[in-house]
Amino acid sequence: MIAYLRGAFVEATDDSVIVDIQGVGYEAFVTQRALMNMPDPGGSILLYTHDHVRADERALFGFLRRKERSIFQDLIGVSGVGARSALAALSVLTPEEMVAAVQSGDVAAIARAKGIGKKTAQRVILDLQNKWGAIEPMDLRASHLQGEVGDAVKAMVALGAEEMEAEKAVREARRSLGEDASVDALVRAALQARSKASGTK
Repeated sequence: MIAYLRGAFVEATDDSVIVDIQGVGYEAFVTQRALMNMPDPGGSILLYTHDHVRADERALFGFLRRKERSIFQDLIGVSGVGARSALAALSVLTPEEMVAAVQSGDVAAIARAKGIGKKTAQRVILDLQNKWGAIEPMDLRASHLQGEVGDAVKAMVALGAEEMEAEKAVREARRSLGEDASVDALVRAALQARSKASGTK
């Protein structure tokens, strides 16, 4: 496994850089943010690397910071997130912004990355909140919820809401209405809150 590359920056493509190490050129795929921070040709560069090996592919991914590499490795551990999608996500969000988006359940921020839709972003949040912690933990699997809350979330999903959005709204409705609130009451309150949040009547 190649842990890092230290050498002379040679050139950049649209999504990778070439680093010369004692006469051998190594290509590493990097984020768009990293591309904008490359030195002049011949300048020294240090990239922390991830050696990505698959049955039909081997590629080297490079990062300017260890933390960025760590976040990348966590992202590719999520089902449905490939190496290129994880790199795209880190081109849109810094490591700190990615952690904050996961912890706060910000689907829209993560879904801005090319190759990551809303459902994949929800999966990223569900999987990585367990690892990184959460400001407001959410279980996106409505089928695993129990009682009135679970039934209300399923009803919201049937009406077109995303599971994460539905669960958040129903949990807030239950806090407002109390533990004895019926499914109908929870759904009504959640729909009203969702309507106000979207600015519609």
